[in-house]
Order: sequence, then C-alpha cells, then structure tokens
Amino acid sequence: MNRVIVAFCFICMSFYLYSCTTGRESAEQGRYEYDRILIERLNHHNGRIHTVDARALVVFREADRNFSFRATLSVENHGENLRLDLSDFVFKKPLLSIVKNGEQVTTILYTKRSYFEMPYEQLDMKKISGLNIRKEILLSALMGKVYIEEQNSVTSSPEPHLLIIENSYMKETISFNDQLLPVSVFYDFQNDVYTMTFREYIRIGDLVFPKKVTVRNQDRVLEANYSDVSVNQPLDPEIFHVSEEDIGGFERKNL
Repeated sequence: MNRVIVAFCFICMSFYLYSCTTGRESAEQGRYEYDRILIERLNHHNGRIHTVDARALVVFREADRNFSFRATLSVENHGENLRLDLSDFVFKKPLLSIVKNGEQVTTILYTKRSYFEMPYEQLDMKKISGLNIRKEILLSALMGKVYIEEQNSVTSSPEPHLLIIENSYMKETISFNDQLLPVSVFYDFQNDVYTMTFREYIRIGDLVFPKKVTVRNQDRVLEANYSDVSVNQPLDPEIFHVSEEDIGGFERKNL
C-alpha cells in the first residue's frame, strides 16, 4: 500500500513539474510571438511610406514660450532626400529651410541671411534651430514613421501591444493600438529622453498616416498638425536642390 501511495505522489509531482515547465515555455513562446508580430507590423508600417508631400501647422512650446509656424515637407526614398520649410504663421515670411540631398544638407536661416552646408551626419538640430532633438527621430516622425535601432539590439514584448528594443546606449519602448499601429514611443538615451506620439490616423489610399505627431523632450514640445498630406506620389527632384535664388546674397557660415 505504501508503495502505491509513494508511486501516486511521484506521478502527481511529475505532472505538476511538467505543467509548470510547459506553462513557462508557453509564456515564453507567447512573448516571442508578440515580439515577432510587432516587429513585423512596425517594419511593414515604416516600409510602406516611401514619399511624403505635406502641409502642416507646427507648434513649438518651451516653458512659458509658444511659437507657431507654417510648414511644408517633401520627402522621398524613405528620407534620402528631404526638404522642410518653416515660415511665420501670421505673415508667412520664410524662416528656416532644411534641404537634404543624399548625404549633403543645406540649411538656410532667412532672418539671419545666412546658410550652412554640411554632411548629414554633422547636422545638429539644436545648433540650427534651437530644438534639442535627434535628427533621425525628428525626420522619421515627420514622415509618420517610428525610428528604430535594430542593429545590435535585443527585442522583447512583455505585453501584446508593447515592444521594447534596447542596446548598450538606448532603450526604446513602443506602444501599439488595437490595430497594431504605433501610437507612442519612449526613447531613453541614458542622459536624454524623448516621447513621440501619433494621433488621429487618417486613411490615404491603401495606407494610414498620423494626422498629428508630437515629440516631447523635457519641457520642450513640438507638435505637427497635418492639413494636406500626399503619400507615395512622384515628387519634382528640383525640390531637393538649393538654387542661387534661394541663397542669393546670403552669407555662408560654419557651425
């Protein structure tokens, strides 16, 4: 009888341990599935937006200061070529242009009648515009995309609508809505953090695009409210070239 009881207890314990093990394996498998699905959906979303031609109201807030601008954005080839023009909201006078053609960037400061030319890797948004934000995050956000750093990074997904990408110098936490569209991104670069949000997705042809994009860094907020957006349509290549008329009489300076 004792042998029977011992055997029965052994069987029950074995079944319990097996259940715990398979339960953990199922949970790990589930998290892996979330990870894979969210990465695929994010790459799909980013990859579908090739060109953007848009108009927007841009609002910049810092502490107790508030500035409004009219913006025109033209981007092609996933950001290889880009032109961003900002003008005064009331008087419509040009204030700033950033023109990227391949790896070369020209920025024009109309109020100071000066311009800068530099490789893209040397572009510093804070020095150019006073806005402390990483260029790769800003340019991706303006295209309705999420900047992701996949190289040498580890991904995880603790929840079905949450994706974490991290490496030795940054951690990126992306939240998705029920349609698995990105709605917020928190970037932690150790000594600097940003929060980006996408709101009011609108349908343009066979894809969707966020009508409102907000980037926050400490007490600084940049919000773009799009009023006219064209996606994946051919653009005039001359848009991405700076003409003599654009910089005529302006002084070339170095950062």
